[in-house]
Amino acid sequence: MNKRRIITIMVCVLVIVLIRLCVLIPVFQLYKNVSIYIFEDISECEAIESLNAEGGHFTKYQDTKKDDKLDDLQYAEFFAGKYFCDQYTFEIFAYVFDDSALAKAYFENATGKKSDTLDTNFSMVSGLTTSHIVVFKENKVYAVYCSNDDLADVTAVLADSFTTKIK
Repeated sequence: MNKRRIITIMVCVLVIVLIRLCVLIPVFQLYKNVSIYIFEDISECEAIESLNAEGGHFTKYQDTKKDDKLDDLQYAEFFAGKYFCDQYTFEIFAYVFDDSALAKAYFENATGKKSDTLDTNFSMVSGLTTSHIVVFKENKVYAVYCSNDDLADVTAVLADSFTTKIK
């Protein structure tokens, strides 16, 4: 490989790294100030159906087929769907399980993180373009997926919709 080709590859890698940092810096700032909430009762999720943002529309899922993190976990109740509006879009999967071990198993499926000794935990991760939040408390859990640009709006919606503060 000639010297010119090596320099070109190094410059390309540097540009990609810098672009990624520019995208993620605002997301890291949000992490410092965000408050995480979870529903006390799954009926709180229904507030999402009636959000009145401009151009807002909620499509409720009738089953859990779109949630590949559920695997074969048996749930007692669920709420799932996708919300669209002019300002933001997100997808949510919320469950009540019969016990906390199942909620922890879902959390591990969705995040890759074990939470054996905790009764409450959350994970908020952002990639290059998308973010996801997974929260569990006792036998309740939800996962939300959105774009990085929508993360601040979506966490605000969840804080307004749910009553139990985690962080």
